[in-house]
Amino acid sequence: MNELQNKYGINAYLPKNDLEQFIHPDDIAAMQNHWNNLYLWVVLSTEGEYLLLYNGDVSIRVKPKLFQVFNPQPKFNFGDTVIEKSSPDRKGIIGHVCLHYEKKLPYYLLKIGDKKSSKWNFDEDLELLEKNLIIQSANPDNHFEL
Repeated sequence: MNELQNKYGINAYLPKNDLEQFIHPDDIAAMQNHWNNLYLWVVLSTEGEYLLLYNGDVSIRVKPKLFQVFNPQPKFNFGDTVIEKSSPDRKGIIGHVCLHYEKKLPYYLLKIGDKKSSKWNFDEDLELLEKNLIIQSANPDNHFEL
């Protein structure tokens, strides 16, 4: 399962019954409240038989059966500092990595200052200013606030 660390993907499905077979018992409520098939999840690490996933809002532990790697992998990570190429004054932090179903591509929602932007940015729209070392180190105890 270590080959999945730092990989982005989707939850293949959310079972309606027997959630405890697929989701850590302590994370069932969080999964039900935060499951969104538009958000990509990144694998931070493994905990026993579970993958520790993060989606910009919450971390949850699921069995690998629920996780499907998405390709192409996003160019940017949660918490990376970027600027929009078309508007260099719009500097922000990657708050969500999402899936565009029709284009089959990742897109990003930024936090600019204290506001969440609803503008969709694709890989080619952004330029990296600073990598987020929290995701790179895959330490789930060091969550960052967006």
